[in-house]
Amino acid sequence: MQWDWLYTFNSFTSMMCYAFSKCVAHLSIPEKISMPLIELSNVTKTYSEAGASKDVLHRVDLMIDQHELIVLLGRSGSGKSTLLNVISGIDVPTSGDVTIAGKTLTRLSERERTQFRRRHIGFIFQFFNLIPTLTVGENVFLPLELVGIDPYDANRRVEKMLATVGLDDRMHTFPDRLSGGEQQRVAIARALIHEPDIILADEPTGNLDYETGVMIIEILDRLVRKQGKTMMMATHSREVAGMADRILTIKDGGIEEMDGGKS
Repeated sequence: MQWDWLYTFNSFTSMMCYAFSKCVAHLSIPEKISMPLIELSNVTKTYSEAGASKDVLHRVDLMIDQHELIVLLGRSGSGKSTLLNVISGIDVPTSGDVTIAGKTLTRLSERERTQFRRRHIGFIFQFFNLIPTLTVGENVFLPLELVGIDPYDANRRVEKMLATVGLDDRMHTFPDRLSGGEQQRVAIARALIHEPDIILADEPTGNLDYETGVMIIEILDRLVRKQGKTMMMATHSREVAGMADRILTIKDGGIEEMDGGKS
């Protein structure tokens, strides 16, 4: 009797396992969904001028995937800088949402946005924005200090990054002793040193001569693609558009995609 019971139990277990395996075999397993790295949903940014309201950005919807290199074209005053500031969390839209890597920046406090930006975003400015009282090495070191990287490791990373942009011999030089092109290379090193997910460049060649500007674009293209970063570069120069995966243009508060990108 004892062995009959055990045989019956084992047979029942085998049938249940077989039935379960057949059910699983017919289940449809969904493919992994790829989410955009940057998403703007119905974003409007309004400023008041002389008592009147003006939409610099008007109901903008935009998605940018990981590893994309975007060039944003538009005349001076068209809203390029405003768009970059909204994406970075430096500024907040009047309405709409900005989401980066699944985190909605428009729902964060100013302090939380600052902390998020320190870790995930690198910014390159037209006028370099280097701290004049810090040396080249100290300017590049600063983003690592702000996110708590060990000083020994941080110094090694600074040395390596400065060598990458060809300024390893300027580590202890102050910014006012550098040319415009050298200062912008320091700014690029500073933007990339903490390995952010996103690089935002606001007219990075606007304060440089043509040849130096071409060199800066080549450095940016090489480093951003080598590190697999996502970059949006705002410019009024169509000459830099050749590096882009996608070309966007901003006009009258709206964004349109243009032909000519690599994608």
